[in-house]
Amino acid sequence: MCQLTESFPARATASAPAVGIHTLLQKCCGFFLVLTLLGGCASYGVIVNKPIPAERTGPAYSLNTWAEFSKDSDITFIVSFSGGGARAAAMAYGVLQELRDTNVIIDGQQKRLLDEIDQISSVSGGSFTAAYYGLNGDGIFNTFEDNFLRRDVEGHLTKSLFNPFHWFGHKGRT
Repeated sequence: MCQLTESFPARATASAPAVGIHTLLQKCCGFFLVLTLLGGCASYGVIVNKPIPAERTGPAYSLNTWAEFSKDSDITFIVSFSGGGARAAAMAYGVLQELRDTNVIIDGQQKRLLDEIDQISSVSGGSFTAAYYGLNGDGIFNTFEDNFLRRDVEGHLTKSLFNPFHWFGHKGRT
């Protein structure tokens, strides 16, 4: 009996992929890895650092200046917001709401405890709330929930991170 042998390469099966496809996949992954690493070194745009004028128009930004201007009451009220992403921002927002709704009597006058804050210190997620309050004041209670807390900010940042069109767009990588 005569036995026939095949002279063409074996086909890929589910259990054993073809060597050519595996090698091509490795080369493509290597190419994109090198491209990503080189893209991380790329820079565009011009950063202009303007010198500070010799004469300052306002008071210096320091603790001494703050201490001089904060002597308007007997109470020094410093608030600190911790980090932890959107949960920390929500916690800080809840604290501000409670301070807004809490009234105290100081020097015979009823005042909101929120109005007595002298300084806010924050890190990470709590900084979103602190910055928003610093920029908008009481306006935070009208817009912060919809503009930040109820949006998927982390998802948007993650999508932007992995979107190659965003890497080289006019908005930049930061």
